[in-house]
Amino acid sequence: MGRSRLVVSLVAALSGLFALAATAAGSDPAETERAGDVSRHRVDLRWTPDAQDIVGGPIILDTFDSFGPPFGENRPVEIRTPRSQIGTDQRSGKWTVFLTRGNNPGSCRGTYEVDRDVIETTPTYQIVKFDGSARITDCRGVRKFRKVEAGRLGKLTGRSECTVSGCGGALKIRGHIRF
Repeated sequence: MGRSRLVVSLVAALSGLFALAATAAGSDPAETERAGDVSRHRVDLRWTPDAQDIVGGPIILDTFDSFGPPFGENRPVEIRTPRSQIGTDQRSGKWTVFLTRGNNPGSCRGTYEVDRDVIETTPTYQIVKFDGSARITDCRGVRKFRKVEAGRLGKLTGRSECTVSGCGGALKIRGHIRF
């Protein structure tokens, strides 16, 4: 008799657990909406340098042009790096890609972290390889990206060749994004 009550109690407890789990999984409207409206998209970006260190002060502001999915062709990018990182083999900072024009342009923003490997340096020339990652934090003012999920944007690699007149090369970001 004691054993059959134990079995009945155990079955009732497990049934309650499974029912609770099924109810909880199906009752979160945000989770259901996100699964239906958000999908995964390929990131295959190339950022080519435009102007470097264009303002003085504690932050280095570099501009790039962005090409490729998901942001489109020839979009302006700003990368901000603390000047205190000069002379180190690692860089981290913030990036913004501008997707619309105007006083309050639509944009997506994020952060980056890279290791720098200086290949060659002379007084007037430097070649550097980059390896790291980029993350996306949010997008504003662009309907297409209104439900972007924060997280890893992709692996960031690249190479730059700089002279006194400017830099060439590119940064590449490959990965996936959900929006």
